[in-house]
Amino acid sequence: MTVAEQTLADRLKSETWPLHQQAEKHPYMAATMRGTISRNSYTAELQQRLILHTALEDALRAAAMQEPNIRTVLKDYHERAPHLLADLAAFNAQPGTANAVTREMVSEIESAANAAPWKLLGYLYVLEGSTNGAQYIAKALAKGFAISDGAGLSYQNPHGDSQRPRWQQFRTDIAAIPLTTQQQHDVVAAADRMFRYSIDLFESLAPTPAN
Repeated sequence: MTVAEQTLADRLKSETWPLHQQAEKHPYMAATMRGTISRNSYTAELQQRLILHTALEDALRAAAMQEPNIRTVLKDYHERAPHLLADLAAFNAQPGTANAVTREMVSEIESAANAAPWKLLGYLYVLEGSTNGAQYIAKALAKGFAISDGAGLSYQNPHGDSQRPRWQQFRTDIAAIPLTTQQQHDVVAAADRMFRYSIDLFESLAPTPAN
């Protein structure tokens, strides 16, 4: 199948796969999946993710008011900043300040929102797609942190039993929007950039052993 014959959803999956794999195999993620990451490291990640999601979700809401393509895809349940705030509170942690990696990514989100808002869908694709495997991360962290009631883990499992249908709906919606060839390239490039952000964030949060 040529690029021209692929839907945008298919392109996003296939063309971001190398960076997707790199992020999944990072030592920080490996420690998280084993449940051996420390609470300090994990809460530090949540703090950075909160800043990122707040910036992206603010940009998406504003763009959706002007861009039908974004309005078609965006759903209220895509917002994950509330989950992050709840999880930080469960760990008795406060929102933090952006590190250099997050500051750079937020700056790029703001630039995209002003110049090419369709790129925001590429960023969202990665963050929403991450929920597919995050349910397993939640289980690993629950075991590692001895959490029995799920408190502090809602970011990893925001959709619960609706995970699969919501992801399929996202793929259907993003495949259906009419974008030019260049705009599709931009969306894919934005998704790649979000994977790179995760990798850089993991590098900045060196995995420390669980306490």
